[in-house]
Amino acid sequence: MKYLSPVISFLDKGSQVYDVRAYGAVGNGRTVEDGAITSATSTLTSATAAFSTSDVGKSVSVKGAGATGNLFSTITAYISATQVTLANNASTTVTGAYVTYGKSDSAAIQAACDAANASGGGRIILPIGKYYLSAAITVYANTSFLGFSPYASQLLNYSIAARGDNQIFADFTIDTRGTVSGGNFTYDSIGSRGSNKQFINLHVRNWTNKGIELIYDAAYGGGSKNCFISKCTIENPGNFPCGGGSVLVQGGFHNIHMIGNYFGSSTSNGNFVEIYGGLAALGEDDNYGLYFYRNKVKGPFAKAGYFWGRHVRIKDNEFYTDHEIASGGGAEESGGGPWVAKDFIYSGNTLYTNASAADSSILLISMGVLVNDTHQIDDVQIVDNHFEDGYIQIGNGTVYNDVINRLTIRRNHFKDANRSNIVLSYTSGSLTVNGFDIDDNIFNQWRKGSAGDYAAIQIAPTGTAGTGVTLTFNRASIKGNKFGAPRASYTKAIQISNVNGNGTIVGTFRTEGNDFTGCTVTETITGVLNYGDNIGLPGKRTGSTTSSATPTANVDLYNQYNVTALAADATLAAPTGTPGDGQILIYRIKDNGTARALSYNAIFRAVGVTLPATTVVSKTLYIGMKYCAADSRWDVVAVSQEA
Repeated sequence: MKYLSPVISFLDKGSQVYDVRAYGAVGNGRTVEDGAITSATSTLTSATAAFSTSDVGKSVSVKGAGATGNLFSTITAYISATQVTLANNASTTVTGAYVTYGKSDSAAIQAACDAANASGGGRIILPIGKYYLSAAITVYANTSFLGFSPYASQLLNYSIAARGDNQIFADFTIDTRGTVSGGNFTYDSIGSRGSNKQFINLHVRNWTNKGIELIYDAAYGGGSKNCFISKCTIENPGNFPCGGGSVLVQGGFHNIHMIGNYFGSSTSNGNFVEIYGGLAALGEDDNYGLYFYRNKVKGPFAKAGYFWGRHVRIKDNEFYTDHEIASGGGAEESGGGPWVAKDFIYSGNTLYTNASAADSSILLISMGVLVNDTHQIDDVQIVDNHFEDGYIQIGNGTVYNDVINRLTIRRNHFKDANRSNIVLSYTSGSLTVNGFDIDDNIFNQWRKGSAGDYAAIQIAPTGTAGTGVTLTFNRASIKGNKFGAPRASYTKAIQISNVNGNGTIVGTFRTEGNDFTGCTVTETITGVLNYGDNIGLPGKRTGSTTSSATPTANVDLYNQYNVTALAADATLAAPTGTPGDGQILIYRIKDNGTARALSYNAIFRAVGVTLPATTVVSKTLYIGMKYCAADSRWDVVAVSQEA
């Protein structure tokens, strides 16, 4: 067995070896992509097949020529190098069809698997060849199923039902070409039940439902545990209809690793990855440990990928498609809940242009779609990523009294996007975010082409008449970010808007340490941004009045308040708003040509200075202070009078 795959080094050297050729497999399958057959006839034509008399008696599959899918038949007569007669008539006329034919090796390969199972397990060896399957293969516990390489060892037409624990699948191609796979779970290329599995260096192509599915089954211990998918190419280039996608992990999973894989598909297909609970009996601790590292997700895909569970790590991947951190993915989540996604770290990833939409790729933080379920996301960190052409969308339009606890977006580079770089927008319901930090990011450009009013950061409740929405933020910040260089005419760094007049925002964002040079801030809902020190502050950071007997600064809106022509004695009133500890506020006061007496609310406390008791005629006076949260006082630390 000197030609065995290097993956053998992972296995017990003493395991019994079962070569499928010893059980009668021949591996003489062939594939062509120019098959043609007319409905109600049995003559199959292919210009490239080079048929011979030795093909008589071989099994054949013609994609799309059956009544509801492929036509499965037998070659009964040789007509010429380009034509043969089949045992069955076609139900559907096809041209340019994918055709596989060869001696069926299903029984022989299954016999090898059965023999291994009878002795408690072993190594099934798939030598070089293309193995035509007319039925699904069941591989049992304590068994490894090994080819020589994905190009040398290929399974055609039907799938593998992986049943039981302790299995390795490595170094072969499985190409189902849209065939109904049979077995215990139809339509998957590899339908797996059980735990402790490795899928290594496989080429999984052209499935109908899922490429690899890790299935919950109580008979096999519930959900899949300790599974490793690495160096696999999982793609569907043939545009075969596919509802599920490349990899699906059902509920009850623990310790699932997907590392160094390539996911490619077509727009007829679903998610590249779908993780979901889907079972009412499962709690949040029953879906623990998902690791998605260094994968390339090329697409195009018809849907986003869905990541769900507790303790999820998504690191160092390349995404050319939308993907979603979801607490409840869709209808399959019904009957359970509350749905909780917890402890996510999304870092070191790069988002490129979405291959299916010629648009920016979206990282969606979603709260699910079911009206009657409660959704909750806890402890999500989106850090150190590069958005080459992508953006973050928080929410998918509708919420149902949902909660996010501790969401951090930090140290990301947003190079470009077709819309806003970060957008939080809802149409109905209520969302509460406890602990929300957008800190230390670089925002280069936004709104590269789409129509619409976009900003680097956009927070926009968009409730329509009768469907208002309330967004509540507790302990939120926008700090230390660099905004620019924006595109001409699209200079909004932050936009707080109430699109249809039916939205409410409760709470504030502490906004300080940002560089807004060349940018603006728009607030149609005022008081949401609580400003500290920033660079390149937009003009509305300064409030102003001509004269007032009680000048009052709103510290949620302004960090400087001007009185331009004081015409009466004045008492500085307690500022309104919710100040943060250390927040800076400056008063600039000038009288109208007559000196005016000044007094102060008790909230103002002189620290190292003397509070001025009067203005100096027609001279500018500055009074600077910082907020002391411990004492609930504004400490006046600087007074400067124009000479």
